[in-house]
Amino acid sequence: EEQLRWLRSELAAASAAGERVIVLCHVILEPRACGGSTMAWDYEEALEAVRSGEAGGCVAAVLCGHDHSGKYHCDDAGVHHCTFSSPLNKGDEGCAFGVVHVFADAIEIRGPRVDDALPIVRGGKPTGRPAARRCAADAFSGECESVRLPLRPAAR
Repeated sequence: EEQLRWLRSELAAASAAGERVIVLCHVILEPRACGGSTMAWDYEEALEAVRSGEAGGCVAAVLCGHDHSGKYHCDDAGVHHCTFSSPLNKGDEGCAFGVVHVFADAIEIRGPRVDDALPIVRGGKPTGRPAARRCAADAFSGECESVRLPLRPAAR
């Protein structure tokens, strides 16, 4: 309960300041962003805090791990729920790592093979994640793939 109070308070302060928020959580908050059995025990309350009037639409994304296969879901409010794959499941040839760039209008995930980190298909079904594209090297990463997740304007 203490962590949820803290989360609500931080989101309300960010909303009042006109800030955008990316929530980082080891355990998944959104059931549609995982296989359904690896969520935080109080995920419903955490999602309520993210979607609350006090948060005012300030949450742009929730980035999680824990579900080793990874999955993506964008909810009705435009919040991107990204559950990243475990590098352990990809073996020596896997590339389940990358860099997250944050822009005013989008979040970009870059990596050698974005599907290794954030799959576009899971269990034979599309996750809804936008398609990856090749990208040129920049100051943080070499040639890679990227996925651009557009951000809705923050509610005021």
